[in-house]
Amino acid sequence: MAISSSFRLSIFFICCVAVYSDTRAPEADRYLLSYIVFGLEYKNATNTSDYIDVSLESMEGHAKLEIIEAMQKCQRDYEEAIQAISEALNDLDSETFEGLINWLLLLRIRLAIVKSVSMETLQYQRRIET
Repeated sequence: MAISSSFRLSIFFICCVAVYSDTRAPEADRYLLSYIVFGLEYKNATNTSDYIDVSLESMEGHAKLEIIEAMQKCQRDYEEAIQAISEALNDLDSETFEGLINWLLLLRIRLAIVKSVSMETLQYQRRIET
């Protein structure tokens, strides 16, 4: 199924809004933009990881085991993503950029998978609770 141009434009707009939420963005070169983007990715991943922690704590003792296990797997995936983002930021700091492109590709794939799994898990949890 092809992605509509209006959907792509919406995603592009959302990304621009996110990047330009950083006051350094309008004057940033590619290097600084990379820091901004990875910083946003790191913040998003850690916030989501924290949310999963809170959700797991609130489910303790009364949620189905399969949901808890799925959430724990999701949590591990986010921890891996956070580690990958940290390594990418370290590559930026080293100014050699070794492995950065590979990390970018791997990170985008992992984050897409994690977001998909986490959303499915949360939707499943909400259906069970209602």
